[in-house]
Amino acid sequence: MTQIIPVINDKTSLKIQAKLSLFKDYHNWLQLDIADGKFTTWKNFTDIPKIINLISKLKVKAKWEVHLMVKNNLKVFQDLLALRPKRIIFHYEALNNDEIFWFYRETKRHHIEMGIALVPETPVEAIVPYLQKIKFVLLLGVTPGPSGQVFHGYVLDKVKYLKKKYPGIKVELDGGIDEEIAKKAIENKVDYLAMGSLIFDSPQPWEKFQVIKQNLGIK
Repeated sequence: MTQIIPVINDKTSLKIQAKLSLFKDYHNWLQLDIADGKFTTWKNFTDIPKIINLISKLKVKAKWEVHLMVKNNLKVFQDLLALRPKRIIFHYEALNNDEIFWFYRETKRHHIEMGIALVPETPVEAIVPYLQKIKFVLLLGVTPGPSGQVFHGYVLDKVKYLKKKYPGIKVELDGGIDEEIAKKAIENKVDYLAMGSLIFDSPQPWEKFQVIKQNLGIK
């Protein structure tokens, strides 16, 4: 069954706090985006200790996955351990082969699931050597950066390819997703849909989240 993951991707702690407040009693997945302005042209709020403090103060109950769009993955990874995320997603394009396996071992040691993310232009075949160990792939439908971009339709072909050839791999689609794209992704058995602006640009984000799930037949 496909799940929707609301995405928090903002430039200020006040905006992050506002979104956390809306979902503080939510017990399922939330995604935190960290973009450093180096791996991407977009830079959001990257003060991880302050973000963790906000999450703690609000007593947010969610399961956290973190999508790293950064150059210095080691430093950010170390900072994130205090959050106790369930999943950390690293970009294939930001790591070399040895680093990918190092992070795989370290995430496993800390009981964190590791995911690999691909920008739209990177072919799926690039990560095939890692799929025996890493069972989670995030496919970006947009250039890494802010929420609200236009989805690259050809990324749906990547979903279809992975789910057909590697059915044991969990696949998340992230970036520029509207309900029509979501329906096509669900038809291709995507496991997760990460949604930011579609939910949070609504005047009533929590209610919009429920409506989206209902329209897509997701519990």
